[in-house]
Amino acid sequence: MLARRRGNSIIEFAFIFPILLTLIGGTADFGLYIWTRGRMVDAVAYGAQYAMLYGTATGANTNIKAAVTNVIGASFTGTTVTVTGPSCYCLTGSNPPTVAVQACAIKCVSNSTLPGTYVNIQTSYTYAPIFPVLSQYLSTTMYENLTLRVQ
Repeated sequence: MLARRRGNSIIEFAFIFPILLTLIGGTADFGLYIWTRGRMVDAVAYGAQYAMLYGTATGANTNIKAAVTNVIGASFTGTTVTVTGPSCYCLTGSNPPTVAVQACAIKCVSNSTLPGTYVNIQTSYTYAPIFPVLSQYLSTTMYENLTLRVQ
């Protein structure tokens, strides 16, 4: 009678193991997704900090891009980083406020002040999930965008 019971546990394990693997693997995959997203946010914040500390003189965009890329690291292959600006923008009076491109010497229409100088940092990365099911629930392409006033 004892010999018959030993086979039951193997069969039960065979039925439960795929479910456990999916739960544990899905949780790990989602955690890695969130960590990757946080890494991108940190990189863009570091690029903004670099722009604030070292300014936006000629050639600074290359240095800002390099700072963002260094924080993201070599493990994120295929990451695109774009730094545009400095450009002059005026804030509109809408809620939430939006920016409109403006010539630097002309006053803004909305509040009659000179426009501010802004730098835009954009990153994108396509996350490759371990379990393809994650891509059905979350977008695997991550975007981070930051517009920073430097004046």
